[in-house]
Amino acid sequence: MSDPNKHVDNDILDLDNIIDDDSDLASLYDDAELTDLDGFDDLEPEEAAPAAVADKSSNERLWMILTLLAFGLALLSTLILSPAISSQKQRANQVSEVVNKINLTTTSASQALSEVGGRYAPLKSNIDETEEAINALVAPNGLSEKIADGIFGNAAVNGAVTEQWNAYKSATTQFLTNENDVQEVKQRLLALTGRLTQVVGDSVGFVEAVAREGRNKSTGASKDKYLFLTSEASNLNGILGRLSTTLRGYFLPDSNLPQLADAQNGLMVRLQETLNRIVSNSSTVVATAAEPLRAQYADLETRVLEIGDRATALSESRAALQSVRDQGAALAQAVQSASNQGLTARLSQLATLLPLLLAAFGVFSLWRYSQAQSKELVAHDAGLEETLADQQESILKLLDEMSALADGDLTVEAEVTDQITGAIADSVNFAVIEMRELVSQINRASIQVANESELAVSNAQAVSQSNMTQAEQISAAAALMQEVTAGMRQMSEQANSSSDMASDSLKAAEQGAQAVRDTITGMENMREQIQDTSKRIKRLGESSQRIGDIVALIDDIAEQTNILSLNAAIQASMAGEAGRGFAVVSDEVQSLAERSTEATKKIAELVTTIQNDTNDAVLSMEKATQQVVSGTKVADSAGKALAEIENMSQQLSKLVQGISAGSNKQAETVTRVSEQVTQVSDSSTETSRKAQESANSIAKLLELAKDLETSVSRFKLPAN
Repeated sequence: MSDPNKHVDNDILDLDNIIDDDSDLASLYDDAELTDLDGFDDLEPEEAAPAAVADKSSNERLWMILTLLAFGLALLSTLILSPAISSQKQRANQVSEVVNKINLTTTSASQALSEVGGRYAPLKSNIDETEEAINALVAPNGLSEKIADGIFGNAAVNGAVTEQWNAYKSATTQFLTNENDVQEVKQRLLALTGRLTQVVGDSVGFVEAVAREGRNKSTGASKDKYLFLTSEASNLNGILGRLSTTLRGYFLPDSNLPQLADAQNGLMVRLQETLNRIVSNSSTVVATAAEPLRAQYADLETRVLEIGDRATALSESRAALQSVRDQGAALAQAVQSASNQGLTARLSQLATLLPLLLAAFGVFSLWRYSQAQSKELVAHDAGLEETLADQQESILKLLDEMSALADGDLTVEAEVTDQITGAIADSVNFAVIEMRELVSQINRASIQVANESELAVSNAQAVSQSNMTQAEQISAAAALMQEVTAGMRQMSEQANSSSDMASDSLKAAEQGAQAVRDTITGMENMREQIQDTSKRIKRLGESSQRIGDIVALIDDIAEQTNILSLNAAIQASMAGEAGRGFAVVSDEVQSLAERSTEATKKIAELVTTIQNDTNDAVLSMEKATQQVVSGTKVADSAGKALAEIENMSQQLSKLVQGISAGSNKQAETVTRVSEQVTQVSDSSTETSRKAQESANSIAKLLELAKDLETSVSRFKLPAN
C-alpha cells in the first residue's frame, strides 16, 4: 500500500514548484498573446466554418467547465479541509490532555501506596476522567471529525488506543483489588507507629529506673554492674528506633517485604532477650518496673507478626502498580501516535495554498473562456466589442485584485458586479474571508505558543537552576556523610581495638585468678604440712621429755649404784683379803656409776637442749602456721578480688563488643545513607540535565513558533 503522507508531500512539492517557477498570477496576464486584447478592434466579422464553430463552442464549454470546477474545488477544499484540519488540531489537544490524565492516573496509583496520603479516591476519579477523555478521542461526534478520521487514517489508531486502554484499565482494576487489604495494613502500621512512640517513652523511664537503682548502691562493684545494666537498657531504645526505621520500609518501592518482616521479628526477639537479661541480673525493684514494659513488648511483637502476615497485599499491589506503569506507558505511546502532527502541519499548509491556487486557476480559466467567447463575438458581431471590453476590464480588474491576494494581502475584497465576474468575485471574497479567519487563528495560536514557550523556557531554566543548586547541596551533604562515615569507621576500628584489649585484659584476669587459686591451694597444702610437722615436733618434745624422765631414772640408778659400790667397798675393806676381789668389783661398779652419772648429765643437757629447740620449733611452726593462715586469707581475698575483676572484665568485654558491634552497624548505616545521598545527588543532576534538555526543546519550539509567526506575517489582514 502507498503512503498517503508521501502523496501529500509530493502534492505540496508540486504546488511549491508552481509558485516558485515564476508563474504567479501577475505573469498570467502579462503574456503578450493573452493580454493583447486590443487587437480585437482590428478584427472584422467573417463567416466561420461549421467545424470551426463547433471547435470554438467545445473550447468555450471546456473552459467554462474548468472554471466552475476550479472554483468549486476551491470552495470545497475550504469547506472540507479547514474544518478537518481544525478537528485534527483539536484532536492533538485531546491527545495531550489524555496523556496528562494517564500520567496523573499512574502517579495517583503510586501515591496510593505511599506513606503520606495513600488514598484511592483520587485514583478512581482519575480513571473515570481518563476513560471519558479516551472515549471522546476515539469516538468522532461530528462530520468534520469523521472526515478528519478518513483523511488522517485515525480509525486504525483509535482501535489500537482502545485496545491499550482496555489493558490499562484491567491493570488498574487489578491494582484496586487489594485496596481494603492495603488500607488495613496502613492502618495497622499507623497504629503500630503510635504505639511504638508510647513504648519508647516508657523504655526511657525504665532506663532511668535502672540508673536510679544503680545510684542507690553503695559498693563500687554494684555501681559498675548497674552501669552496665543501664547501658543494656539504653540498647532497648536503639532496638526500638531500628524497628521504627524498618516500619517505613513498607512504603519504599524497592524494599524486600519478607526480609523486612524477618528483620522485625529478629528485633523483637533481641528486645525480649535484652529485657530478660537486665531483669535476671538486677534487683526486685527493676524487675517490677520491667513487667509493664514486658507486656508492651509482647503487644508490639503481636502487632509486628500481624503486619508481616498481611504484607502479601502490599507485594501484590506493587506488582500490579508496575503493570499499571507499563500499560500506562504503552497507552501514552499509542495515544501520542494518534495526533499525526507532521501530517497535520503539511495538510494545513496545503489547505492554505490549495484554495488560492484553485481560485487563480479558475480566474485563468474564466479569462480563457471570456477570451474564446470574445473572439466568437467579434467574429459574429462587432457590436459586442464593447461588452467584451467590459468583460476584459472586469477580468483584468479581478486579476489585479487577485494578484495582491497572491502576494498575501488578505485585505483585498473583489468588487461584486452584475457582470460575469460577479459570481467569481463573490466566491473569491468568501474564500478570502475564510482564509482571513484561518490566518488569524494561526497567528493567534503562534503568538500564544510563543508566549507559553517563553514562559516554559523560563520555568524550565528555573527548575534546572534549582535542581543544579539542589544537586550541589546534596553533593555537599554526601561529602559530609562520607566524612561522618570515615569517622564512624575510625570509631569502629577503635572500638574493635578496645574489644581486643578488653579480651586480653579478661584473659590476664583469668590467668591471675587461676594463679591466685593455685597459690591458695599451695598455701593450704603448706599449712597442712606445717601443722603436721608441728604435731611431729610436739611429739618429739614429748618424747624428749620422756627421755629426760628416763635419764633422771638412770641418774637415780647411778647414784644408788654409786652408794651401793661405796657400801660394797666398805664391806670389802672390812673383809680383808677375802674381800679384795669384791673391792675391785665395787671399784669398777663405782667407776661405771660415775660414768653413768656423767653420761646422764650430758644426756640431760642434750635433752634439755632438744626440748628447748623443740619448744622454739613449735613456737616457730605455730607462728608460721598463723602466717600461712593469714597469707591464705590474703590470697583468698585477692582471689575474690580477681574473680570480681574477671567478672567485671567479662562485662566490660561484652559492653565493648556491643559498642563495637553498634559502631560497625552505625558505620554500615551511615555508609548506606551516604550511598543513598550520592544516588539522590546523581538523580538530581540527571533531573537538572533533563530539565535543561526540556528547556532547549522548548526553546526550539519557541523558534518554530516564531518561524510560523514570521511565515504568517506575510499575509496582510484588515485592521479590526
